[in-house]
Amino acid sequence: MHRFVAVAAFAVFGVASVASAADMPVKAPPSAAPASTGLYWELDGAYVLADPNLGFVNGFGAPIQGHGVGPGDGVWVSGHVGYVMPSGWDWRLGGGYAKLRAGDTNGVTPNNAILITGAHMYNVDADVGFTFGRPVQIRPFIGVRYLNWNEKADIPASIPVACCFLNSDYNGAGPLVGFDLKAPISFLQNVSLVAGADVAALFGDVDYQRGSFANPTANGSMSRTAWNYGAYAGFDWRVMQNISLGIKYRYMAVHGASFENPQLLSGTPPSGSPTNILQGPSVSLAVKY
Repeated sequence: MHRFVAVAAFAVFGVASVASAADMPVKAPPSAAPASTGLYWELDGAYVLADPNLGFVNGFGAPIQGHGVGPGDGVWVSGHVGYVMPSGWDWRLGGGYAKLRAGDTNGVTPNNAILITGAHMYNVDADVGFTFGRPVQIRPFIGVRYLNWNEKADIPASIPVACCFLNSDYNGAGPLVGFDLKAPISFLQNVSLVAGADVAALFGDVDYQRGSFANPTANGSMSRTAWNYGAYAGFDWRVMQNISLGIKYRYMAVHGASFENPQLLSGTPPSGSPTNILQGPSVSLAVKY
């Protein structure tokens, strides 16, 4: 009898232990572990809207007639390639290139009309990051960025013809910090919300060439610290195990890489630090190996 009670008690204890173990949640992997390890890359193409900042606000050394001018619309291609390690750390190399068309004139005719005839930007980045969290993931990163901003402004009807223009070319490099975020949407299978932001302090020089009435100081160079910041937000759709498509809205601002006032009459160097803006909708393709 005592043996039966002991066996029964042991059986009950065993069943209870099994039931308790079944009810216990499965231990999750460490929160720092990445979703997958190995090589990955992403390519993004955006349509750039005309710059709304109208940062070029001066013509012959006095406020121009009409309104300010800025670059027109264009295209912007960016991307990166990286490698995720089992520890959660990863490295990434990337960059981008934007080509902008001529913008609108200042709205007056004809001799005082001024416009940005074109601009382009390219950047090269290198960074390291660490991925936290599951299922919502955040990847803070730190790195370096090199950036070039080239811009051309013209007064087409100037006399003599082609007398009055300002071309500027900025080159700078410096530290970069930012983060990327990915959050699955529970009611949409394989769809995630993605977002991110970054900021860079760029130390460099801006060279300029002028056709102006101030020939002794027509060309030159000056040191400039430019601030570069950006952000994006959108959705990522995993169409296959290792392939994703995305739609986003991208934004980048570059402050201090060009001029507001060419100082064509004063004989002094160009002045002012406008903020040039790239922004618009984009589509992307990402692949993991």
